[in-house]
Amino acid sequence: MTRSEKDDIINRVIHSELFSNKDVLKRLLLYLYEKSELNTPVHEIDIAIDIFNRGDDFIASDDTIV
Repeated sequence: MTRSEKDDIINRVIHSELFSNKDVLKRLLLYLYEKSELNTPVHEIDIAIDIFNRGDDFIASDDTIV
């Protein structure tokens, strides 16, 4: 599957009725997709900071958002 085909699928999902008022989930899906396409490892702290606006001092055991 080409990158363009994958992009089309992701765009259809984030513009679907299911995702219509789910901005955080849209950002998370796009974030994970981009990291996957770049073959970049994703860490819990990165998601907490980049998607859920937590600070550098995020502690997973104290905040289960991720």
